[in-house]
Amino acid sequence: MSVLYDPIAELRKLGYTDREAAFVYLVGMHSGYFLRRQFLQFLERKDGAMAQRFLVKSVGLAHVHAIEYAHGRHIYHLKSKAIYRILDQENSQNRRAKADTEIKSRLMQLDYLLDHLGERFLETAKRKVTFFHDKLGIPQESLPRILYRGNGNTDTQARYFTDRFPVSVETSTSTSALVRLTYIDAGLRSISSFARWLEERAALLRTLKRAEVIYTADTAHNFTAAEQEFLRRFPSQSNANECRQRLLRNAKFVMEKCDFTFCG
Repeated sequence: MSVLYDPIAELRKLGYTDREAAFVYLVGMHSGYFLRRQFLQFLERKDGAMAQRFLVKSVGLAHVHAIEYAHGRHIYHLKSKAIYRILDQENSQNRRAKADTEIKSRLMQLDYLLDHLGERFLETAKRKVTFFHDKLGIPQESLPRILYRGNGNTDTQARYFTDRFPVSVETSTSTSALVRLTYIDAGLRSISSFARWLEERAALLRTLKRAEVIYTADTAHNFTAAEQEFLRRFPSQSNANECRQRLLRNAKFVMEKCDFTFCG
């Protein structure tokens, strides 16, 4: 796509207002699923009529599918191929139907994004690879990836950042960037998945000059164990202030409570 291409303008041509189009863009790029209350939070409004107009419009255009889950409440899935084509994400996994746990994870991810709208997020795996490899010069072998072979192809190919969890960058220059890598715990019983996630990012975290690992969950059940696992792997990172002030090649561990609810 041209650098002058504006997907928000294209979404407006479908009948969405500026703010509606911006919300559709956010959902399409990051989660695929959303709740009515999340739309209102994005607009910073409590006007239910605005949400109703948007939902009637988007469902009526077959851009959004409403999934009833309890007592007339709904989860909304942005699944229109036309929308994802406008976003240059025609083959996005966000279009695909997900299991319940994955849907909750994506809704929690959207909550996290809504709480951090001022941050600069690397929205796709391609943009993450471009930032870390092309701008920071980090070898692709140090990035989280899954190796696979294509059909009938003996050559090994790699897919990067397959979890799609938020990655943001706070920076004045690329060399002093503070990188935040977020892990979403949607109700896991243990931290085994988080331990694997950390292992896949260990080389990246040890290369970055400034980094934060954000462990986000709707319960503090795993917080202590997750922090201990992080400090076991990165023992010198326990002094967060020193890490920031001296720009050491270290990471900081942050636990963030997500007040997630399906209501509204």
